[in-house]
Amino acid sequence: MVPVQKRSGGRRPVLNLKRLNKYLSPRKFRLISYQKIPQFIQRNDFLAKLDLNQAYFHVPIKQSHRRFLSLVYNQRVYQMTCLPFGLATAPLTFARISNWMASYLRSQGLRIVVYLNDFLLAHQDRSCLRVNVATAISFMQNLGWVINFEKSVLEPVPVCEFLGLRWDTIGDRVSLPHQKIQSLEKDLRQILMTQRWNWKGAKRVLGKMNFAEYAIPLGRLNSRAMQRAARSLPQRNPSRKRTVPAAALEEVRWWLRNLGQASPILPRNPENFLTADASDKGWGAQVGDHFLEGRWSGHQKS
Repeated sequence: MVPVQKRSGGRRPVLNLKRLNKYLSPRKFRLISYQKIPQFIQRNDFLAKLDLNQAYFHVPIKQSHRRFLSLVYNQRVYQMTCLPFGLATAPLTFARISNWMASYLRSQGLRIVVYLNDFLLAHQDRSCLRVNVATAISFMQNLGWVINFEKSVLEPVPVCEFLGLRWDTIGDRVSLPHQKIQSLEKDLRQILMTQRWNWKGAKRVLGKMNFAEYAIPLGRLNSRAMQRAARSLPQRNPSRKRTVPAAALEEVRWWLRNLGQASPILPRNPENFLTADASDKGWGAQVGDHFLEGRWSGHQKS
């Protein structure tokens, strides 16, 4: 068993079940992602959030299966009696349970989405949302779940963090929470200060940037040089440092200037229409009454 640090503090016990997982064939499934939240949120919504405490540990394991979830400590054998972290089938098992709860609450007229043990509720009226929150809490507690009131947002608010992003329904803005801004800023300043990086560090910072691109306008466009530079780093020696190219450093500076920016939650109506096409020999595009065309160079063809 390995204690893994939680983002909210404390440690989570995770069983090392790599050997067992080799014999499992978990089905592929999808959880709701932050890209789907704009389809759920409406302008000027009030939001609330419910978090289930120690959610996996509410789900019992069948008696005959517990022997596969054993560990030895001080010459004594212990068995997990509830759903453990580290089991390949655990996320799907729990998602089926929490999705059923959300589906039932939706059938009762609640607007609600769920990501594993995190539930987001929305309503245009603050008082109605308070009633919906109370209904959801009562339903979950009657099923035996324990609500983590410390991490939940019970009072309806127009600004709420969910799935790692800050959603502002009045300002129609989605942005990075302060903690994520600080974390990414620290990594970017380290690169800018030393002007050297390795594959391991590049992979970490590009992973954070990939997530942040959803909230930062033009973020994806301004990370291409860093991505190209990272691909040239030696993966077989992930700790070996190399000089960061000038173009990548310029993108680091751009990100440091724009970390606090936000993107609109709801899609804007298009003001311009672009049509484009290409062949093996050339390309062309039209925006309104403006035309652009060209032929591929020998380098581009290869």
